Amino acid sequence: MDQEFWRGKTVLVAGATGFLGGWIVRQLIESKANVAWYLAYFEKDRRSEV
Repeated sequence: MDQEFWRGKTVLVAGATGFLGGWIVRQLIESKANVAWYLAYFEKDRRSEV
């Protein structure tokens, strides 16, 4: 990964908690990029609790 290219840039990473996303986030942070990530959280469907 070209660290100079990413330095100071803002990057949005979807799926940052996954295997590949986690690696990408780590590399971007080491490159001094501004990293934002999206985390989808789904609650258990309460309708199924009867």
